[in-house]
Order: sequence, then structure tokens, then C-alpha cells
Amino acid sequence: MKRVLVIDDTKNIRILLSTCLELRGYEVITADNGIEALNIINNVNENIDLIFLDIRMPGISGTEVLKNIKFNCHVVIMTAFATVKNAIECT
Repeated sequence: MKRVLVIDDTKNIRILLSTCLELRGYEVITADNGIEALNIINNVNENIDLIFLDIRMPGISGTEVLKNIKFNCHVVIMTAFATVKNAIECT
């Protein structure tokens, strides 16, 4: 079973994505902030197939989380604050 990590500080976004993905047969893990996300990433390591990552979160930003992913994994960047600066930082 494919494992997906959803990282977003907005509870409704986490619930919506989790529900949609679980209905399609994915195992979903959620985190509501960057610190929790990094703990999950470090514990499950390469057993994550896809990450949905919010850029703007309290504490550690999604950009910082992205920089700390040490294995090859697809990442979907999500934000309500799309800017050229955010796009450049995430590449």
C-alpha cells in the first residue's frame, strides 16, 4: 500500500486530503506543523511515497521541511500565498 504524508496546519485540509486518499486505497499519515512532520519523516524514512506540503505553517515552514527531506520522494507543494519567491525557494 502506498503511504502519503499530508502536512498542513489547517485541520479541514488535512481531513479532506486524508479522506480522498484513503478512499482510493492510500495509507495516510498527517502532521499539523513542520516539527511534527520532520519527526514523522525521520522515523518512517523512505517509506513515504508522496508528501502534500503546506508552505506557510507556524514554527518550521514547509520550505524548511522540504530542505530536510533526505530521501527521494514526490512532493506536492500547497499554499494560499503563491509568490515567485516561494516558488524559487522550493526548487
